[in-house]
Amino acid sequence: MIYIFLLVISTVGTILSIGALFSYITHSFLLALFTTWLPTLFPTISKFLFDFSPITILCRLIFLILCFFIFSYKNDPSSINVFTILIYSMIMILNIVILVVYILINYLNILLFLFLIILMIKYFYLQIPNNFLNQLQDQINIFFCHSFNQ
Repeated sequence: MIYIFLLVISTVGTILSIGALFSYITHSFLLALFTTWLPTLFPTISKFLFDFSPITILCRLIFLILCFFIFSYKNDPSSINVFTILIYSMIMILNIVILVVYILINYLNILLFLFLIILMIKYFYLQIPNNFLNQLQDQINIFFCHSFNQ
Protein backbone atom coordinates (compact mmCIF):
# COMPACT_ATOMS: atom_id res chain seq x y z
CA MET A 1 0.00 0.00 0.00
CA ILE A 2 2.82 2.37 0.87
CA TYR A 3 4.53 1.75 -2.48
CA ILE A 4 1.31 2.40 -4.37
CA PHE A 5 0.75 5.56 -2.31
CA LEU A 6 4.31 6.75 -3.04
CA LEU A 7 3.87 5.88 -6.73
CA VAL A 8 0.63 7.88 -6.90
CA ILE A 9 2.18 10.81 -5.00
CA SER A 10 5.28 10.84 -7.24
CA THR A 11 3.11 10.57 -10.37
CA VAL A 12 0.90 13.43 -9.21
CA GLY A 13 3.97 15.48 -8.25
CA THR A 14 5.54 14.81 -11.64
CA ILE A 15 2.35 15.76 -13.44
CA LEU A 16 2.05 18.93 -11.34
CA SER A 17 5.68 19.89 -11.93
CA ILE A 18 5.32 19.24 -15.66
CA GLY A 19 2.10 21.28 -15.58
CA ALA A 20 3.85 24.08 -13.69
CA LEU A 21 6.75 23.95 -16.15
CA PHE A 22 4.33 23.98 -19.08
CA SER A 23 2.42 26.86 -17.45
CA TYR A 24 5.69 28.78 -16.96
CA ILE A 25 6.73 28.18 -20.59
CA THR A 26 3.29 29.22 -21.84
CA HIS A 27 3.31 32.32 -19.64
CA SER A 28 6.83 33.27 -20.77
CA PHE A 29 5.91 32.74 -24.42
CA LEU A 30 2.73 34.83 -24.17
CA LEU A 31 4.58 37.53 -22.23
CA ALA A 32 7.31 37.69 -24.88
CA LEU A 33 4.71 37.61 -27.65
CA PHE A 34 2.64 40.49 -26.32
CA THR A 35 5.41 42.65 -24.88
CA THR A 36 8.22 42.20 -27.41
CA TRP A 37 7.18 40.58 -30.67
CA LEU A 38 3.81 42.17 -31.41
CA PRO A 39 4.89 45.76 -30.65
CA THR A 40 7.81 45.35 -33.07
CA LEU A 41 5.77 43.39 -35.64
CA PHE A 42 3.42 46.22 -36.58
CA PRO A 43 6.12 48.86 -37.18
CA THR A 44 8.07 46.29 -39.20
CA ILE A 45 5.06 45.48 -41.37
CA SER A 46 4.21 49.16 -41.82
CA LYS A 47 7.85 49.90 -42.71
CA PHE A 48 7.79 47.08 -45.25
CA LEU A 49 4.54 48.31 -46.78
CA PHE A 50 5.08 52.07 -46.67
CA ASP A 51 8.84 52.54 -46.87
CA PHE A 52 9.97 53.73 -50.27
CA SER A 53 13.69 53.01 -50.15
CA PRO A 54 15.00 51.13 -53.20
CA ILE A 55 16.00 48.02 -51.25
CA THR A 56 12.59 47.74 -49.63
CA ILE A 57 10.87 48.22 -52.97
CA LEU A 58 13.04 45.55 -54.59
CA CYS A 59 12.31 43.16 -51.71
CA ARG A 60 8.62 43.91 -52.06
CA LEU A 61 8.74 43.25 -55.81
CA ILE A 62 10.58 39.96 -55.31
CA PHE A 63 8.11 38.95 -52.59
CA LEU A 64 5.12 39.75 -54.82
CA ILE A 65 6.60 37.86 -57.77
CA LEU A 66 7.31 34.81 -55.61
CA CYS A 67 3.81 34.90 -54.10
CA PHE A 68 2.23 35.17 -57.51
CA PHE A 69 4.24 32.25 -58.89
CA ILE A 70 3.51 30.11 -55.84
CA PHE A 71 -0.18 30.97 -56.18
CA SER A 72 -0.06 30.15 -59.90
CA TYR A 73 1.83 26.92 -59.24
CA LYS A 74 -0.79 25.66 -56.79
CA ASN A 75 -3.68 26.48 -59.10
CA ASP A 76 -4.33 25.79 -62.71
CA PRO A 77 -3.17 28.88 -64.64
CA SER A 78 -6.45 29.02 -66.54
CA SER A 79 -8.40 29.20 -63.27
CA ILE A 80 -6.62 32.35 -62.06
CA ASN A 81 -9.04 35.22 -61.98
CA VAL A 82 -8.31 38.10 -64.37
CA PHE A 83 -9.04 40.50 -61.52
CA THR A 84 -6.26 38.87 -59.46
CA ILE A 85 -3.79 39.28 -62.32
CA LEU A 86 -4.91 42.89 -62.73
CA ILE A 87 -4.39 43.63 -59.03
CA TYR A 88 -0.95 42.01 -59.02
CA SER A 89 -0.01 43.92 -62.16
CA MET A 90 -1.17 47.25 -60.71
CA ILE A 91 0.76 46.67 -57.48
CA MET A 92 3.88 45.72 -59.44
CA ILE A 93 3.58 48.74 -61.75
CA LEU A 94 3.02 51.06 -58.78
CA ASN A 95 6.15 49.74 -57.04
CA ILE A 96 8.23 50.03 -60.22
CA VAL A 97 7.01 53.60 -60.78
CA ILE A 98 7.86 54.50 -57.17
CA LEU A 99 11.32 52.98 -57.61
CA VAL A 100 11.97 54.88 -60.86
CA VAL A 101 10.74 58.17 -59.37
CA TYR A 102 12.89 57.65 -56.28
CA ILE A 103 15.97 56.99 -58.40
CA LEU A 104 15.25 60.00 -60.60
CA ILE A 105 14.74 62.30 -57.64
CA ASN A 106 17.83 61.17 -55.76
CA TYR A 107 20.13 60.75 -58.73
CA LEU A 108 18.79 63.46 -61.02
CA ASN A 109 21.83 65.63 -60.38
CA ILE A 110 24.13 62.90 -61.64
CA LEU A 111 21.95 62.27 -64.68
CA LEU A 112 21.73 65.97 -65.42
CA PHE A 113 25.48 66.34 -65.04
CA LEU A 114 26.12 63.42 -67.39
CA PHE A 115 23.63 64.81 -69.87
CA LEU A 116 25.36 68.20 -69.83
CA ILE A 117 28.77 66.61 -70.25
CA ILE A 118 27.51 64.60 -73.20
CA LEU A 119 26.05 67.71 -74.78
CA MET A 120 29.27 69.66 -74.21
CA ILE A 121 31.38 66.87 -75.67
CA LYS A 122 29.10 66.68 -78.66
CA TYR A 123 29.15 70.45 -79.14
CA PHE A 124 32.90 70.85 -78.71
CA TYR A 125 33.68 67.75 -80.69
CA LEU A 126 31.83 69.22 -83.65
CA GLN A 127 33.69 72.53 -83.23
CA ILE A 128 37.18 71.01 -83.18
CA PRO A 129 38.98 71.32 -86.53
CA ASN A 130 40.29 68.22 -88.23
CA ASN A 131 43.98 69.06 -87.79
CA PHE A 132 43.59 70.28 -84.20
CA LEU A 133 45.74 67.53 -82.69
CA ASN A 134 48.56 68.14 -85.15
CA GLN A 135 48.48 71.87 -84.42
CA LEU A 136 48.44 71.17 -80.68
CA GLN A 137 51.48 68.89 -80.97
CA ASP A 138 53.33 71.50 -82.99
CA GLN A 139 52.58 74.18 -80.40
CA ILE A 140 53.75 71.90 -77.57
CA ASN A 141 56.96 71.08 -79.44
CA ILE A 142 57.63 74.76 -80.09
CA PHE A 143 57.03 75.57 -76.43
CA PHE A 144 59.43 72.88 -75.20
CA CYS A 145 62.06 73.73 -77.79
CA HIS A 146 62.01 77.39 -76.76
CA SER A 147 62.07 76.52 -73.09
CA PHE A 148 65.11 74.24 -73.58
CA ASN A 149 66.87 76.87 -75.64
CA GLN A 150 66.38 79.41 -72.88
